[in-house]
Amino acid sequence: MSVPQVGFQKVDFQTGVAPQSPVGVLAIIAPANPSSAMPMNVATSYARDDLAYNDAGPSPLAEDISYTIQVGGKSVLAIRPTTATQATYGTINKTGTGTSAITAGTTHPADSYPVTVNFITGGTIGVAGITYQYSLDGVNFSAVQALGTANTLTIPNFSQGGSPGVSFALGAGTIVAGDSFTCQTSHAQSTDTDLPAALEALRITKSPWEGVLIDQDLQSGEVALIDTWLQGLEKVGKFRFFLANSRMKQAGETEAAFATAMQALVAAQTPTIRGCVGTDGAELTSTLTGLTLPRPTSVLLGARAMKIAIGTDPALIADGPLAGATIIDTDGNPTFHNEELYPNLDQLLLTALRTVANEDGVFINNANVFSTVGSDYVFLPHIRTMNRACEVAYGVLVKELGRGVGKKPADPVTGGVYILEEDALTIEGMVNTAIERELAGQVASFKFQLARNDDLSSNAGAILNSTLTLVALAYIKGIKVLAAFAKSIAAAA
Repeated sequence: MSVPQVGFQKVDFQTGVAPQSPVGVLAIIAPANPSSAMPMNVATSYARDDLAYNDAGPSPLAEDISYTIQVGGKSVLAIRPTTATQATYGTINKTGTGTSAITAGTTHPADSYPVTVNFITGGTIGVAGITYQYSLDGVNFSAVQALGTANTLTIPNFSQGGSPGVSFALGAGTIVAGDSFTCQTSHAQSTDTDLPAALEALRITKSPWEGVLIDQDLQSGEVALIDTWLQGLEKVGKFRFFLANSRMKQAGETEAAFATAMQALVAAQTPTIRGCVGTDGAELTSTLTGLTLPRPTSVLLGARAMKIAIGTDPALIADGPLAGATIIDTDGNPTFHNEELYPNLDQLLLTALRTVANEDGVFINNANVFSTVGSDYVFLPHIRTMNRACEVAYGVLVKELGRGVGKKPADPVTGGVYILEEDALTIEGMVNTAIERELAGQVASFKFQLARNDDLSSNAGAILNSTLTLVALAYIKGIKVLAAFAKSIAAAA
């Protein structure tokens, strides 16, 4: 008798390579260093932030890429836009008794730096001997620098290379030891005149991406511009989302004044079911430059979203605080908007940051979709799960175009000729199976169903109607507890 056994034979049916999933890949549109040679409006993929830093230089683009890669653990797609709004120097506030007038230099700041310069040794401008220390974030100060005979104070390149693009002209006169000055710079920004070209670069790329982060201060009507563009992508089976951000809360601006400004900004936008609008931001310490600088809420939201599953809420407290984010000073006082202390921006459907009592760090308050009250699209996972379901269904159905299906005999009541049930079930099965693979555990339930009353009697070509329905997970946003004393508590059975 032969030995009982189970035999396997591997065969290659050459089913092809499945297209790379876009889930977890964030596209980022943000300004690069003004002196960077990185091309404008070209989509470039990065899996390492040091390579992005080499290309983009010290800049919001390099920092956004770095944070997203480190938090999300996936590659990013970067686009350097043109920047109609040039970098600027703010008011120079000088203290001390030196007579030298200090003015902005001719170089272009690469980022928004709160510059501080402290003079250690005084002297006469143009005569060697003056020394100073500088800080680009108000926290980390350089070693003592010698001005020499120069009449321009230029902040040197970072140790890893790349220029911050910050300089100051020193007028004739003197500097006294202990003199200092501060100046807030602002990096260049793209505007809605720049945005279409950057979006076009994203449209034509073959590289996968799930959502786009647009790092510029949101402008009037910008949401409508992005929404229209995303609708165009959906016509060819690409279902994507966007993240934008309001301007940052300004130094000395009251919460009431900021809320009023945000109300005006929201009123100038068109609601959408395709993205989220962040407001204000937090400080992050860069692993590229070592500086601690403000970054918009949308950057934090985007990085967290790329880290988690599409059905997970970025505001889930159990996932822990946002990596490296700070919105309070060392004394615990707020330095950025905190929705827990000032709950007035969530109602505008803006995505804000917050602290949580008895928890360390910073959290997303709600990853609000910038839709309307009563919309089915409330939180970012609603967009992400629906987008993925639609894209998967599209990928299956587009291959069925041109397929012949059977017809039932004419209906004796309506006279219509309808699709053969077994063919309808076959198509439904393919779509539902594909969606199940992608959305298992990310939604409560789903169903793709073909209509059974489309008249197929004509030879001109059949148009089939169908529905794709998702039941979203319920995201807990409140738990009420009744706390009371009792004489006794019954033991568990």
